[in-house]
Amino acid sequence: QAVASEAKVGPRYLELVWKTLTASGEKAGPLASLQARWNALPAPEKGRPDVARAGCEGMRNWVVGLRKKVAWKFANLRVPGGFSNGGQCFVLWKDREYASHRRLLYPDVLQVGGTPHTHTIPARRRNGQMQPEQIVTEPVDPDLFVPQEEAGRAPYLAAFNTFCSVFPDAFYISERGRMFVDDPGDQGRLLTAGLHNSMGYFRDDTPLMELILDENGRRDLDHLWLDFDTVAFIPERMHREFFVYERAEAGTLNDAEFNFVRAEDPDSTSDAKIKRLADLYLAKARRNGGEPVTLQAIEDHFKWVSTHIRATEKARLDTEPVQRKALVEFAQRAFRRPLAQAERTDLLAFYQMLRQKEGLPHEDAIRDCVVSILMSPKFLFRLDLEASEDAIQPSGGVRTVALERQPASVPPAIHGVQPLPDYALASRLSYFLWSSMPDKELLSHAAAGDLHRPEVLAAQAHRMVKDPRVRALALEFGGNWLDFRRFEEANAVDRNRFPSFNDTLREAMFEEPLHFLVDAFQQDRSVLDMIYGKHTFVNAALARHYGMTDVKTMGSDWVRVDNADRYGRGGLLPMAVFLTQISPGLRTSPVKRVNWVV
Repeated sequence: QAVASEAKVGPRYLELVWKTLTASGEKAGPLASLQARWNALPAPEKGRPDVARAGCEGMRNWVVGLRKKVAWKFANLRVPGGFSNGGQCFVLWKDREYASHRRLLYPDVLQVGGTPHTHTIPARRRNGQMQPEQIVTEPVDPDLFVPQEEAGRAPYLAAFNTFCSVFPDAFYISERGRMFVDDPGDQGRLLTAGLHNSMGYFRDDTPLMELILDENGRRDLDHLWLDFDTVAFIPERMHREFFVYERAEAGTLNDAEFNFVRAEDPDSTSDAKIKRLADLYLAKARRNGGEPVTLQAIEDHFKWVSTHIRATEKARLDTEPVQRKALVEFAQRAFRRPLAQAERTDLLAFYQMLRQKEGLPHEDAIRDCVVSILMSPKFLFRLDLEASEDAIQPSGGVRTVALERQPASVPPAIHGVQPLPDYALASRLSYFLWSSMPDKELLSHAAAGDLHRPEVLAAQAHRMVKDPRVRALALEFGGNWLDFRRFEEANAVDRNRFPSFNDTLREAMFEEPLHFLVDAFQQDRSVLDMIYGKHTFVNAALARHYGMTDVKTMGSDWVRVDNADRYGRGGLLPMAVFLTQISPGLRTSPVKRVNWVV
């Protein structure tokens, strides 16, 4: 566990490799060769931590090379008479075969008694040209040797099987690129044009799941794949692409018997139509002389398609109540208060109307509901006193307004001025200090009905001032008060005359008063420091501009500079942003500066 944690590798797999390298009694085959290499490594030496590295790399290269030699290889499935071996049924069959054989030995490549292995490469198209069938004899390879005698061969086969199980030919295949089904090479999973590159996906990670991930990791990965298939409608979209390829390119579905279903049909992914399509497609393949393995691949494909589509349909259906609940929670966040029962009822009724009367699918109905929330005046405007428009009578007199329930300690309305309800008070405080909506803690006090209490209100204000989001107060209050809010857009400076004024320096000038004001708020400094203070804040660009050669800064980091009056700085008045903001761009302007100071 300790070594795995330090090296950032999977502890389960590290333990398996360790046991494979150190197990006793291996006399034959690749395990014996591997252990011999392991035992030949030099012992650790003090001061030479990498003494065994070259030998370990040699072991790794030998394992990788041998594993490629004994990996499974699958020929294409073929059906005469218009069936394409690049279609989904046959490509996904090949993908499944490779995925299920990642930890298995391909025994045909072993050289029994040292006799070279001979195999046939079928005719295939490569680089646009048809290549004839070839008979290939592999050279003698001692790593692939197994004895002629059956009794002596058993330990070799056992060693090869264990070797392949411990060292899969791939832990997972991550690529999703186009490749030719005839010649996969090392380019990743087989996704030909038959699956259309924008739609074709196939999961191939069994060794990763079995050898490396723990139970939590396997559950998380399964969940991610289900999420991916469900959210992106992958099984449904792949099945619809089946029609596009089989009709337009392969021509397999051009018979009249297949006209009952098309890709654009809403029910093309229904279980009934998939079953009918499977029966007809299988019958045609059988009439055309398809081999048993090919017919089985077709049958398995449509079962696989239906199973995956039904799984994503169920997952989407299961999430609908959760997402309707989340919709209500989203509305509460947007309106910055709990919904009244009538508002909740109206929102969910709008969703049901979109589903039932408009015929929208769940996702579109949810989307329209979100739009309705974001278009609501209750989101777009801060109605801090929700009953305010009813508070003034036409005659100008003041009448009693029904407010949210308030504790007895809340003072009564005087001369038409009424205490804010706690949720409205939360918004007032949040938009003042953060220029944004209340956070969870602030809303929890509003829900508890204690935010109006002076000690709670003060505690929340102090907490919020300490939060980095108080920068918004410096930006909106300070920026508008001191008239530098839009300085980032300033372009009045003649950059030919002042080439050091670049975008980096302009941004640093803009940030200086923000850092100064945030520090003043958070440290509760005297307001007089804004005029008489002898400190400021700089980053590397601003320190260079001010000539602060003894100030150490790193990159874009900001530091406080005390005794900045040595450089003619300190407080707000001599900050570069104001000097630049109130100048015409080529010279200073005493009139503008005096007006700004006043």
